[in-house]
Amino acid sequence: MSGEVVKFPIGRVVRLNRLRYPLDYNPTMKELDRAVWSIDQAIASLKRQRASVFAQWRHAFAKITREEHAAGAARARVTDAGYWPVDGVWP
Repeated sequence: MSGEVVKFPIGRVVRLNRLRYPLDYNPTMKELDRAVWSIDQAIASLKRQRASVFAQWRHAFAKITREEHAAGAARARVTDAGYWPVDGVWP
């Protein structure tokens, strides 16, 4: 398969495994291939966005003061004990 070549009318020769679309593609297959490519690009974009937001989160986490950390730990102990906030307000 990798040894097969395709010669184009302009004189260019390309190995068959380097072509994006095989020569026997039909229009439906091309549309599906484009849809898959589009989804892959969207996933890559979302991964970049996630990395950016996570970097912001790490920066914010590094700025937490000891008092804020102690308050968060106290809330976690209350939650672990089985208490939940009343009307969205922690005790």
